[in-house]
Amino acid sequence: MFAIVKMFGHLITVNRIKTQIFIEYLTTGTIFAENKIKEVEDREHPDPEDHVSWAFAYSFFEKDYVEIEDQRVYLGKRKNVSKLFYPQARLLTIEDLEKEFPDKDILIRNLKSARSEKVIYTKERTFQIFDEKNDVILP
Repeated sequence: MFAIVKMFGHLITVNRIKTQIFIEYLTTGTIFAENKIKEVEDREHPDPEDHVSWAFAYSFFEKDYVEIEDQRVYLGKRKNVSKLFYPQARLLTIEDLEKEFPDKDILIRNLKSARSEKVIYTKERTFQIFDEKNDVILP
């Protein structure tokens, strides 16, 4: 494959497109959730002992790039985005929440009004709405 890249007002033809794999860690921030992205060699899940302590979930994705003068120029959007993996998390129903976390009445009310049946209780003690198609709970 090749790419035509516009750089400094000039079109450059690059004959070799490469792909880099990334892992994106989701973390809780002070006010908003933050994401940390790291290059990896493959889509191998981190060992449970190696899970970063500050991340409650992670996913993999790839980006194509070309090298121009020893600089990587990334092309296009993310591709081959994986499901979202939640290590050391638990899947809870509304009934579970009512029993274990009766003080979370606002969360319970919001889940009922959104017609969501389940929530993920992360290792960081946060709650995330469970998406059956995209979320995977890991031991």
